[in-house]
Amino acid sequence: ETALAGASAGDQRTIELTFPDEPETRPPGPLGGVRATLTVSVKEVKRKELPAVDDDLAMDAGFEGIDEVRDEIRGRLEEAERR
Repeated sequence: ETALAGASAGDQRTIELTFPDEPETRPPGPLGGVRATLTVSVKEVKRKELPAVDDDLAMDAGFEGIDEVRDEIRGRLEEAERR
């Protein structure tokens, strides 16, 4: 991931890496500990944008408005603290 930071659509990057050897992080198959060189072509770059926290978002989630969402969250946190 870090090797692709700052890449733009149309860029080509060569990445050298060693696959992890630890059982919990290594890929399936015999790749653990194997050194590899990958050539990656960036086709497109997307960015996720979070929606504004407002009444429209609250209504999309089934609430009357943002104040109701805040009250619901506050109630859940207070209940969790009591438990």
